[in-house]
Amino acid sequence: YVSYPRTESSAYPPNFDIKAILSAQTRHPVWGAYASGLMRDGYAQPKGGIDVGDHPPITPVRAASEEEIGGGDVWRMYDYIVRHFLGSISPDAVYRKTKATLTAGGEMFYAHGLAAVSSGFTAIMPWKASQSAPLPVLTKGEELSLSEVELYAGRTSPPDYLSEAELIGLMEKHGIGTDA
Repeated sequence: YVSYPRTESSAYPPNFDIKAILSAQTRHPVWGAYASGLMRDGYAQPKGGIDVGDHPPITPVRAASEEEIGGGDVWRMYDYIVRHFLGSISPDAVYRKTKATLTAGGEMFYAHGLAAVSSGFTAIMPWKASQSAPLPVLTKGEELSLSEVELYAGRTSPPDYLSEAELIGLMEKHGIGTDA
């Protein structure tokens, strides 16, 4: 159901048939409509990654139902691989960021807002979506009434220890170590 899993490639080679892989998912009961939309509206070439030449990234090679795979962890892994593949060829998610500078009692404060404009790949990978928290429409020079003031006191704490996966990821990012 998925391609050879022992690879360090994270980019598809130029001759990889993305359309065939995408086409195989168009009749799937869970994400078939999304895959069909990509076929109809066009899909993007995946960005970034490294092609080490041994095998392409882990990719779904055929559509399968949860019952066919057997459910449980195996299904969750397959579901993740397919959604990741579909997300990698989907349009970018687009957000509108806003910032307001406010003055109260001679002190400056900043408010930040975020609103989704187009869901893009997060439609198939919702766990990657940023939570929308838009600011209300404001105009420059507008005066607002202050309704509440709170002061919090606390201490910072050191970061958690790195997990093995985080350490390996950072080592790869900075070119430290050798392949094992």
